[in-house]
Amino acid sequence: MLEVEYGIRAKSRAVKIESTLASKYDLELLEIDRTRAPLLCVTDVIEEEGGRPLCYSVTRYRGDKSHISYDCEA
Repeated sequence: MLEVEYGIRAKSRAVKIESTLASKYDLELLEIDRTRAPLLCVTDVIEEEGGRPLCYSVTRYRGDKSHISYDCEA
């Protein structure tokens, strides 16, 4: 829709996945009962052809209840 309606075309995507420890806020939101709980933090940035960011997201997954599968086309 962005390309058809507005002429904006995504050029690149960078995904970073790292392990981290849950903050107090994360513990509350994810209903984790213990401190120092491990999380997977996924940062995703999609840029348009001119280099301007179109989408930026940071998602945190519980380390004890997560399964991540990732498929890419070459």
